[in-house]
Amino acid sequence: QTVYWNIDFANGYSLLATLLATVGILGFASLVLFLIIYMVRGIQSIKIALQNTFSNYFIMTVLMISIYSWISIILFNPNIIMLMLAFSSSGVLIGILVHRQAIPVKDFSFLSDPRNSFFSILGIIVLMACAVSLTYIYIEKFTSIIYFSKGVSANQNTIESLDRSESMLLNAITLDKNDIYYRDLSQVYVSKVNLLINNKDISQDILKSELQRLINLTQQSAELAVTQNPKQYLNYVNLGNVYGVLVPLSVTNSYESAMTAYDKALALSPNNPSILLAKASLEFINKNNTEARKYIKQALDLKKNYTDAIFLLVQIETNEGNLSEAIKQAEYAGEVSPNDPTVFFRLGLLRYNSSDYTGAISAFEKAVILDNGYLNARYYLGQSYKKVGRSSDALVQFNLLNKIAPDNQDIKDAISSINEPTPKVDDKTTTTDSKTKPPLKEKQ
Repeated sequence: QTVYWNIDFANGYSLLATLLATVGILGFASLVLFLIIYMVRGIQSIKIALQNTFSNYFIMTVLMISIYSWISIILFNPNIIMLMLAFSSSGVLIGILVHRQAIPVKDFSFLSDPRNSFFSILGIIVLMACAVSLTYIYIEKFTSIIYFSKGVSANQNTIESLDRSESMLLNAITLDKNDIYYRDLSQVYVSKVNLLINNKDISQDILKSELQRLINLTQQSAELAVTQNPKQYLNYVNLGNVYGVLVPLSVTNSYESAMTAYDKALALSPNNPSILLAKASLEFINKNNTEARKYIKQALDLKKNYTDAIFLLVQIETNEGNLSEAIKQAEYAGEVSPNDPTVFFRLGLLRYNSSDYTGAISAFEKAVILDNGYLNARYYLGQSYKKVGRSSDALVQFNLLNKIAPDNQDIKDAISSINEPTPKVDDKTTTTDSKTKPPLKEKQ
């Protein structure tokens, strides 16, 4: 029931704790042995430094850097820079101790025996080749992360920006076939599908061929994510989401494939209510409200304050014409999530649509109190004030919004409707204040 319910904890509270869970007892014991040896050598370096503090300040500097780095590793989850600093400073410290002959050194010669010389040189070459190969692999992985970051940080509202994201993600996948990269790539293709469907300027022939190509790429990317890591439930959730998007497009077996993917995800993460909500959403899209309600109930049994599940139920009730029941469910959402301004905004819209303007004012005011910068809540609060005859209060809200968004025509029309009221017309006539689609773009 906490705010951390949907966070997957891939690490422990520190790198040391993470290694204990991931590398096993033997690997953890090896690291502890290394730290013990490091502590012994650190004490040796302090003794050497104290013999002549001024001339041995470099030893103390390196020791302090390495101690700080290793404490960070023991207590926290450091980044790659801190790991490099820890090992490099420790290596420099060991080198200094060897140079000062604090650590005994043994010399071995492989040149006296030709056979030993051959195998020794061969072993060194193999080690060097392994080191170069490992370095190359890690450089590739690091470069792929850069490409991935550029791919997911790009604005994805246009075909051009989505093309750039696709290119960056494909570059990342070329270097490192990671399931996360494939998941994000599939979502890029989903965004392309949505933009293509809404494009009215494209011919039907081109639309069909391009849509088929994107659908194939979307399915392929989502399935490759599962192939790369079949034990990660998020890959199955993503696959289910992809097929769920294809259900309204009447793609063959898309509903069955989505449900199968969600079932596999639920088998890997049985106590995750978001998967049950995904199944409910799929049933809702498939116009099976009875099954959708069943999955919503299961999700709420796991997480009673799951507002996303509650508002899917609200949407179902609204679509079926049960507005009073939808408002009741939204009020319940406000009780279980009293600090979420979006909950009260949505409750306010429901009351506004049912002509309960006094109740709408109460909900919108609560949303504005919780989030002073909630522009659409202020807009509908002004409209609700206007509906109950509180024109001066409505004007305060609209004037404030006009300062923030001076080019918004809806706000200008709302102000004009108060300052220059028009004669009353037939109720069936559409007016500015009857809109229920948020007219303002909220700040991220």
